[in-house]
Amino acid sequence: MDDSVDSLISALENETRREILRRLTIEQTYAFEISRFLGVSQQAINKQLSFLENARLIASVGVVPSIIGAPRKIYKPTGFSTVIIDYSRNFLDTRSIPLEFPDTDVNASGNKDSGGLIRDLKSVNAAIEDLMKERTGLVRKKDAILEVLRKRVLSGPTDRLSRDIIEKYLQVLDESAVAEKLGVPENIVRYVIENYF
Repeated sequence: MDDSVDSLISALENETRREILRRLTIEQTYAFEISRFLGVSQQAINKQLSFLENARLIASVGVVPSIIGAPRKIYKPTGFSTVIIDYSRNFLDTRSIPLEFPDTDVNASGNKDSGGLIRDLKSVNAAIEDLMKERTGLVRKKDAILEVLRKRVLSGPTDRLSRDIIEKYLQVLDESAVAEKLGVPENIVRYVIENYF
C-alpha cells in the first residue's frame, strides 16, 4: 500500500475527519466555524485539522482576524485523489490515482443554467455507475483467473524462493519489480517465470 492510500484511509476512518473534509469541499473556513457546524468542541476540531494537515489532505491558506483572540487559520482541501481498493478471494490491490484540477481550467458548463447543470451531474453520475459495474465484472474475472493460477502454483515448484517469485509476479506482472522487492537478480526472476509459465 502506498503512503497516499495509507494517509487517506487513516483520515477517512474517523467520522469527524470525514465531516471536516466534506465541509471544506463546500467552503474554505476555520476551526471555530467547523466546530459550530459539526457540534464538536473546538479542541477536538483542532486536533483533527492537525491530523488532516499532516496527512496533506488540507492546507492552511491564510488567516482572518478575530476580535476575541488570535487570528484564525483558514483551511482548504488538498491532495485530491481517487482511491481504489479491490479485496477479493484471491487478491488485495490498493492504489491512489491523483486528481489534478488546474487553476486555469475553464469549463463551458459554467454558462449553463442550473437545470442543465443538474442534468449534466446526473449524466456524469450514471456514467460513473456504469463504469463501476463494468469494473466490478473485470475484478471478478481477474479473481477467477488468479484462482486458477494460484492452484497451479500450489502444485508447481516446491522451493520457497520460486513460489515467492511467482506469487509476487502474479501481483505486479513486472519482472524487475519482483526482483527489486525480493532482492534477487532479475535474470533469476525471469528464469523462474519463463520456466513456470
